[in-house]
Amino acid sequence: MLFFTNVHELISYQTSLAQQPEVCEIAGGTARTSRILLGRRQKVGRNFDLACGIDLLIPQERAAFMRYRSRSRVRVVIMSPPCSRFGEWSFLNRTLYPNSWEDRRGDDEVIARFCGDVAIAQYQDNRDWLLEQPVASELKQIEPWPKIMKDSRTVQVVFDQCQCGAKTAEGQNIKKPTRVTAPRSR
Repeated sequence: MLFFTNVHELISYQTSLAQQPEVCEIAGGTARTSRILLGRRQKVGRNFDLACGIDLLIPQERAAFMRYRSRSRVRVVIMSPPCSRFGEWSFLNRTLYPNSWEDRRGDDEVIARFCGDVAIAQYQDNRDWLLEQPVASELKQIEPWPKIMKDSRTVQVVFDQCQCGAKTAEGQNIKKPTRVTAPRSR
């Protein structure tokens, strides 16, 4: 297993490889998507998430990701930014804990804008991206997402998480309406 002390070491290593990754993740938590793809013998890049030691609230970390994305020529960037302050239940926390909600919402907006910038950069380089959020998410209202949503290349699919096998610990289906946004197939 490889370990890097910072994102700059990762970029140096990644650009030295002969074959570049097909996919990388932003805010992928424990990188479930990457692990599934690895099981299918796909070339997978890094998961850029706080759980992996990368804090995308830091401007230098976001800039380092953009260099990684460009130099590695990642074909698809999968993005699952935090949705708790954008989702339909966020109004409850906004009402009960307005100060902490506002602080965290600001952090989530930074990540949402960054993911939008990544989607635009992928469009400019004729590469793909995928954004996963709850159906009722307000993320699409954060710039630059309104422009991306109006782009004729952007498509959306809505499904319930139970269609992907999501279940509670008791084995009950989880009906969590989810929206995936991505470029139209070429």
